[in-house]
Amino acid sequence: MMTVLNRVSRISARSGVAAMVLGSLVTTQAVGNETRSIDSQRAFAAELRNQAHEEGGWTPDIVRRDNSSLRMTVLMQARYMVSNRQDGVPPGISKTAVGFVLPRTQLSLEGNIVSSRLSYKLTIDFGDAETGRGRGTGPLVPAGGGTPVLLDAYAQYNFEGKRSGYYLKAGQFRHIMHTEEAVDAQYQLAVDRSLTNEFFSLGYTQGVALGRVERDYAWQLSINDGGRFLSAPEIANSSIVNGFEADFSIDARVDWKLKGSWEQFVDFTSFQGSQTGFRVGAGVSWMHHGNTNPSGYSPPLFGPSISQSEVTSWTIDAQYEGDGWNVFAAAMGNYIDWQFTTGVGFAVANYGFVVQGGFFATQRTEYFARFEGIFFDDQITDGFGAVQGEPATVLTVGMNYFVIPESHAAKFTVDVSYANEETSAFLSGVTSSDLLPDPTVTGFLGGGNGEIAVRGQFQILF
Repeated sequence: MMTVLNRVSRISARSGVAAMVLGSLVTTQAVGNETRSIDSQRAFAAELRNQAHEEGGWTPDIVRRDNSSLRMTVLMQARYMVSNRQDGVPPGISKTAVGFVLPRTQLSLEGNIVSSRLSYKLTIDFGDAETGRGRGTGPLVPAGGGTPVLLDAYAQYNFEGKRSGYYLKAGQFRHIMHTEEAVDAQYQLAVDRSLTNEFFSLGYTQGVALGRVERDYAWQLSINDGGRFLSAPEIANSSIVNGFEADFSIDARVDWKLKGSWEQFVDFTSFQGSQTGFRVGAGVSWMHHGNTNPSGYSPPLFGPSISQSEVTSWTIDAQYEGDGWNVFAAAMGNYIDWQFTTGVGFAVANYGFVVQGGFFATQRTEYFARFEGIFFDDQITDGFGAVQGEPATVLTVGMNYFVIPESHAAKFTVDVSYANEETSAFLSGVTSSDLLPDPTVTGFLGGGNGEIAVRGQFQILF
């Protein structure tokens, strides 16, 4: 439900359709003058993001003298994790896992072609926290190989040549329906996104998107190849004959900004001295499989092959930022209807929620807390032997230390997460990635009567 934050390379939006647009922008802004006020930093970031500035100032419809531009952004996250499961672990299996990982090592290239109206973005990741290596069906994909994975690869045309107005995007990009997913990893409040987001978000896709960003509202409509969902892996950069690719998929997202500026919602943090910002949004997605692409894939959780499937996902959320504090809340769900080759039908409905907030105790130190839950369909929990009707809830508390005040360029993050319920459903992220990405991303092993995960991370963004 994120403010169509899909990194609209040309739409200055921090939440709605534009929030994602400012993703790498904050990167450059963060590394800027440390003494620059947060408001001027954000304004400068928006200017860079639109890539339409010259030595003499910024003009909305300007054509660069060199006809093109290139900006490079690098993100590196180094993480140490300790996971400890409580009783219920099968004999002979360790309850504890520890170690260092590099979940994300990303290189992004973006800029303009010929004029400020036409922009592009290319992102390659050498880590394991995104797309196929963190998710998928069947055996768990080994992490840590360092093989590059394509994330963003799209071109965008802004019809009015400025931050507001209509835009058209085509290529491979992230679904912006869920706000948490739409906000870049480097701008999250905790070490990583919530388990709830990892279960419900759609990930990357290929397609086209038409959107609009105005002063008080933003929207985006996308036709694409679909996304990940229960037992179906990421379909980023997939073949047209990939059985997991949708025959047809359509997403829509709309955001209303009641206070502040779109640039405020590019991250979940609100630095001291920030103005008040408030926005609400909603999104929906529908995809159909089985008519044109080869069907017959078998959901690992159930067995029989699939002839057709329909997946409907939805989300609503709200984000409020004050002077040194922030709050975010979201509710979401999906309905999956499978038709098996045996002629039998099977459907599941899942629901989830996330509530998080943070505040600055000093100019550099931010404390935060997050509470989340996933209400798995009873047919899924039955399959894992879990108690019916009980949600899988996780409480996370932690802190961020910003090496450079008001900047994500260099920061330390540490958090502690506790799941006090039976975590059998999380086990899917250990032996396979049917429900959740592997523990390299989440820190949770699953398969116990409760679990504690401790994560510490250092981030460099330049």
